[in-house]
Amino acid sequence: MYLIQYLPYFIVLIFILLPAILLGLQERNLNFYGLSGSFFVLLIVFGSRPIQFFYLLLSFVWSALLINAALLLSEKRRMGKGSFLLFLLLSLLPLIPKNVMLYQDQQLPVYAAVTCFSLKNIQILAYILKGRIRALSMGEYTGFLLFFPSLFLGPLNSIQDFHSQWSSIPSSEKYRQLMKKGIRELFLGSLYLLFASHFTGLGLQHLENQIIQEHILWPPLSLYAYLYSFHLFFVLGGLSRLASGCACFLGIELDKNFYLPFFSQNIREFWNRWHITFTCWLKEFVFQPFIKKFKKSRQSSCPLLKNCLAYLVTMSALGLLYGMTPSYLLFALYHGLLLCVHEILIQKSMLYKKWKSRPLFQIFSCFFTLQLLMLGFLILSGMLPKIFSL
Repeated sequence: MYLIQYLPYFIVLIFILLPAILLGLQERNLNFYGLSGSFFVLLIVFGSRPIQFFYLLLSFVWSALLINAALLLSEKRRMGKGSFLLFLLLSLLPLIPKNVMLYQDQQLPVYAAVTCFSLKNIQILAYILKGRIRALSMGEYTGFLLFFPSLFLGPLNSIQDFHSQWSSIPSSEKYRQLMKKGIRELFLGSLYLLFASHFTGLGLQHLENQIIQEHILWPPLSLYAYLYSFHLFFVLGGLSRLASGCACFLGIELDKNFYLPFFSQNIREFWNRWHITFTCWLKEFVFQPFIKKFKKSRQSSCPLLKNCLAYLVTMSALGLLYGMTPSYLLFALYHGLLLCVHEILIQKSMLYKKWKSRPLFQIFSCFFTLQLLMLGFLILSGMLPKIFSL
């Protein structure tokens, strides 16, 4: 999926999906073909990367053993919070070599896949603890974990949504509707990746040469921040649309992952529009548990402190999951602080409460939020350390 931005891989993907169309129109079960297609895509992506493929295989086996052990404990009614925390830490183990020593930058396929494994496993473990999952077949678990449209930076579907679609066969009419959506998503995704991200990438190279080699900081640095943010959006948005399109042909409908993020009126709205499925995961498994835990402490009478700490913890988790590099961690800290400032405004500022619904203020909020976002993406780009080293 990551390398699908190159045309040959896109053509190969089309041929992989053609048999799925024939099966879907005949109202046949697509589970086995979808799983086979996932294995085939993994062989294409990691065929020339044997070390990464071996690491991915080990991560999958480790994940499957953990989930089976958790289900066994749950069946014997021994799955408590202590056991859950232990399984949680064990499920994060594959991220340590991925983040610290083995896989950075050019190793993005395995970087994304192993992170996806951990996110999905944490979700399943939490549902096992709550009693929402009491049994899970190995076939369905393998399909959920290795489903290739969501494996490489695609929308992060929930196990319950996946199960409802995995266990049912869409009618021919429903499959035709999925096909129409899939064609639209594949077309838009290919435009994002093959054209928009390509041209913004060329512009980034030109601006970087001006900044680094010619030592011209203004206005190239400001333009660089804008172009980098749009380039990142087209890459991630394109991958998400391609993932959604592929999933439709395999009978699975994934949630929307991006919705006009640069038109947000505040930083919290931005995170409700940017990488939506990952944001929902952070809310459910980091933000909300922290809020519940905080309510039991003595500081529960201070909702402002509670929300600000929850935002900082959530953004710290985001930075660690993105990658343990200075740029990612600073980007996460920056957004955590912005979310705290926004929380203070909505709770303490009478001026904000008075003006927030007025059209002129909303326009100003969009513009001001966009400038804050550009500074954040400039931090994420890693350009600032290069400038300071000049």
